[in-house]
Amino acid sequence: MSDDKTKNKAERKQAQIDHAPHTSPKAKLVKLADKIYNLQDLNRVPPKGWGERRSVINLSCNDMYCVMMVLYLSVVVEPEW
Repeated sequence: MSDDKTKNKAERKQAQIDHAPHTSPKAKLVKLADKIYNLQDLNRVPPKGWGERRSVINLSCNDMYCVMMVLYLSVVVEPEW
């Protein structure tokens, strides 16, 4: 799913969360892997101009998204793959 750039950041993030339950288990795994990689990259090399507070807030939001995906996959979706 591509982000709708006409929406603000909070709306785009909410759209991703709303869309997640309606994707295939494989798509969820790809999204989860992408989020985990992004978290590792942000932890390794924060973007220039980011203070520690912004990094922590971003990691916190992404952590919550990853936890949501893992819980959904492990509780709601039966492993068919």
